[in-house]
Amino acid sequence: MTLGSQQATADVAERTRVLVVDDESNITDLVATVLRYEGFEVQTAATGRDALKAVTAFRPALVVLDIMLPDLSRWTKRATRCGARTRRSS
Repeated sequence: MTLGSQQATADVAERTRVLVVDDESNITDLVATVLRYEGFEVQTAATGRDALKAVTAFRPALVVLDIMLPDLSRWTKRATRCGARTRRSS
């Protein structure tokens, strides 16, 4: 990685908001710490309901989501995903 590409990556990180959602605080803390170290603006949520509120208020570019959250059904997750702009990686 060149110095220019490192700077470009840092610039993107500084402007990128990430929401980390997991009901296990040790996982949320670890992921959030690493992302903050890399320069991302990070907010965390421990429940699906808190995550839905945070998506509206924080407006993240990316959500790191535990898909096994106990308080959200698959239907709620699918409906939320359909209502939001998403980008899937292959």
